[in-house]
Formats: sequence, structure tokens, C-alpha cells
Amino acid sequence: MQWIYGFLTFFYPGGSPTLRSESIPWHAVFGIIVYLLAVGNTSLGFLEKLTFLENAGLDKFGTEAFLVNFTAIITVLFGIFVILSVISEAPAPVEHDNSHSSIYKD
Repeated sequence: MQWIYGFLTFFYPGGSPTLRSESIPWHAVFGIIVYLLAVGNTSLGFLEKLTFLENAGLDKFGTEAFLVNFTAIITVLFGIFVILSVISEAPAPVEHDNSHSSIYKD
């Protein structure tokens, strides 16, 4: 639903600028929620895979179990850093003075 709404609001040529400007914060919030759900789903998938491997006879503290746990931790940390970068304020653009002075003295 968010993809369809975003497509109709931001890419459809007949969308009004006021609707677009009012929709941007909500679009970002729902995008973050969808991303958090995807990261959570990934973490649960790693847990399920590890549970099935342990039921099949995998050593609880074996190398494969550590690999699955490490991958899950890295995935969660990556998700946290993505969310932090999305919600952080962008620095104000620096305006450069493009005026030039001559280096030669006449």
C-alpha cells in the first residue's frame, strides 16, 4: 500500500505540491516501520534456522552456531545504523563565496 501511495503521490505528474509536502513525513515514518519489520523478520529467520540446525544435531556452541549468531548481530546493527542515519538531521549546506581576487598586483 505504501509503494502504491508513494508512486501516486510523488511520481504521478498531476499530484499537488501541498499533498506531496504533507505526505513526506508520513511516507518516511511508514518506510521506517516497514524497514524495522524487515530487519525483525530477518532476525527471526536466523533464529529459526539456528533452532532447526540445533534440533538436527548441531553443537550449541559450534562454529556454525557462532556464524549464524554473528550474522544476525551484524544484521541488527546494520539496521540500527540505517535507522539512525535516516532520522538524523542533515548538516546545513555550506555556501562557498565564489568571488575571486587577482593574485597579481598591478
